[in-house]
Amino acid sequence: MNSNKRTALITAASKGIGFAIAKDLAQKGYNVVISSSNEANLASAFMQLNELAPGRVESILCNLRDAKSVQNLTLYCQSKNVNIDVLVNNCGGPPAGYFPDIAINDWDMAHQEILKSALALIHACLPGMKEQKWGRVINITSIATKQYVDNLILSSAYRMALTAACKVLSVQYAQHAITFNNIAPGYTFTDRMKELTEFRAKKQGISVENAMQELEELTPMKRLAQPEEIAALASFLISEQAGYITGNTITIDGGLTKNIS
Repeated sequence: MNSNKRTALITAASKGIGFAIAKDLAQKGYNVVISSSNEANLASAFMQLNELAPGRVESILCNLRDAKSVQNLTLYCQSKNVNIDVLVNNCGGPPAGYFPDIAINDWDMAHQEILKSALALIHACLPGMKEQKWGRVINITSIATKQYVDNLILSSAYRMALTAACKVLSVQYAQHAITFNNIAPGYTFTDRMKELTEFRAKKQGISVENAMQELEELTPMKRLAQPEEIAALASFLISEQAGYITGNTITIDGGLTKNIS
């Protein structure tokens, strides 16, 4: 099937990594559906994509932290005139913090945003993928699934759960040519990274600029990733050439993580 006959849904796609992926796919001729919880950012992203995309562009307001909002998006995916061929589960992620500072409600929020929303969308899109015997599911996770990050306990717990769930699904749906893969970015220049850097700066009593420099120094390449670099990997995993790659978590972190496998 040609890319211009395929439709990709990318969540949290008004800015950052999500937008970079949507832009890359739109330029390749995919029909693109983007969601975001910020109406103004969503409108801006839609206009930008619509100007450069040869395919169809749609935008849907969706707050991944709100179950009803996610349900509305799943109903869209299940409508008769829509078939999602590519699903990219992306989210900004819950606030950074250490265990004593996290309330029980924070765990509920993170569960909804990271895990429950992604599984709901996978559940909605899988029947169509299975029927046509082709599909791609990509979850944008974090290096926290590969290497301990002490102040990201909420993100770590639920991104690991999503990774485990999709490993199971990758086996169960492999015979239908549906692949499930995770991309685990390292420090990437996004608004989310700015928020985490502000948290780090406050904890250490240093400036945000110095905190950012520390992160760059921690990375062997001595710089942060650009969202477009994450998008390039996503684009490959979606392509026909990557049809035999499934059940994997691929880090893109400038050499930051120290695990061997």
